[in-house]
Amino acid sequence: MGQFEYNARAGTLLAVRVRRAPVWVGKLGMGLGASGIAIAWGGVLLSDFFAQLIAMLIGSTLYLAGAFMTVLAFDYRAKSPSYWLVRAGRLAIAGAVITMIVRSSA
Repeated sequence: MGQFEYNARAGTLLAVRVRRAPVWVGKLGMGLGASGIAIAWGGVLLSDFFAQLIAMLIGSTLYLAGAFMTVLAFDYRAKSPSYWLVRAGRLAIAGAVITMIVRSSA
């Protein structure tokens, strides 16, 4: 389990230090994230709104699990490659959701 650091005066938790996962977990997370983005954008191309919604739900869940795995395995600091990868994935999922809403309302 992780190590906890407490602020004794305020009685609050400052940080939790957790060991990093192996590199293969991060690579698997990147693959899951990419497949989730592909499924979400593939769902935009479907004609039925319910099918679009299911594809978006599955794609977003896969992306979220992949992003957690990537952050767990790699150094997640500002300007690091994993930071930009997760951020670009968030924008891609948001773009798919907005596109789905616009296409379904037209």
